[in-house]
Amino acid sequence: MTASLVDPETGAVVEVDGVPLTASRPFTAEAATGFAEIEIGPFDARSFAGKSLVVFETVENAETGEIEATHADPDDFDQTVAFAEARVSTSASDAADGDRVIACDPSAKVVDTLTYTGLVPHARYLARAEVMRVTDEATGACEPFPNADAPPHRRDALRPRRRRRRGRCRDSVDRRRR
Repeated sequence: MTASLVDPETGAVVEVDGVPLTASRPFTAEAATGFAEIEIGPFDARSFAGKSLVVFETVENAETGEIEATHADPDDFDQTVAFAEARVSTSASDAADGDRVIACDPSAKVVDTLTYTGLVPHARYLARAEVMRVTDEATGACEPFPNADAPPHRRDALRPRRRRRRGRCRDSVDRRRR
């Protein structure tokens, strides 16, 4: 039994670092009807983020080398695997009370909650948050918010335990007008 990951648009076996993503393994049919499993990998799947690939299989007679069966339908849902694409979204709030209205005091803080999906569990990432000021309401143009007492952004290390998670980044903002 041989299985290959194939790009359904081109019909070509995909490669990682020049190595085709194909696996083979022998098996013995215990009955006329049954199943056998095969693993392709391990491989670095990051280059396939957001894509779908299809698995093509062939079964050949181990003694004669003749192909007994194939399953190579690029449109078969059951043969298709989708690779997660990393995505993030954020939601900012007042650190004091959780609403979106920040008191005009010299030590205001913003909590930016980062929600992510598709990250590799236990890999280290760096979350950056920067307070921006809208300079043109019509176009949505922004510029960094001036703060003489602190750097314009905050960097927090992030190490996800799961592919979907929420993280928090706190920023101190001097709200005095400059």
